[in-house]
Amino acid sequence: MHNFIWQYESENSDVYDKIYQNAKLLIKNTKSIFTLSNSKTVYEVLKRFFCENQNICVFVSESRPALEGRVLVKKLLTMGMKVTLLTDCQLAESIAECDVIFLGADKILRNGDVVNKTGSKNVGIIARHYGKPVFALSSTSKFSKQKKFKHTLHAQEEVWTYKHRNLKIENNYFEVVPRTLITKIITENV
Repeated sequence: MHNFIWQYESENSDVYDKIYQNAKLLIKNTKSIFTLSNSKTVYEVLKRFFCENQNICVFVSESRPALEGRVLVKKLLTMGMKVTLLTDCQLAESIAECDVIFLGADKILRNGDVVNKTGSKNVGIIARHYGKPVFALSSTSKFSKQKKFKHTLHAQEEVWTYKHRNLKIENNYFEVVPRTLITKIITENV
């Protein structure tokens, strides 16, 4: 069992190294990066980038509803990275100040659309407005043969515990970011 875990971690580390090397070519003069939520791939690329550039600053959205952005912020701070945590409502101002945007990818649909945490589509739209590149970082294992993504609703109480017969609360964790809003999908192969 121990050898299996070591081999799995070693193979994943190699994938993250390759994704970073492919991303590095596109972000060499980058001083500030915006991201949201808590993507393992984004974290691994940021970690490698920080080893070579201690002056980068990362802006992270809190990422409603589950506030996963805070998880990523803690991990980045542990490394000594300069991080700004912001509310989801502050996306536009922070994206305007950043050089590039990193998104993770929970799934990549057959047409190249990226499924990622809710808020990612807003990030893509705002980035396009400000002319900022959006890179989706993913291993090729996330590519899917699916054409469409079906939303799954999660517990309403994560958003608000208030009840009223005229109140509907939606709590989607994921959404589709159209390929047209993604500058490039960066994998271990590309």
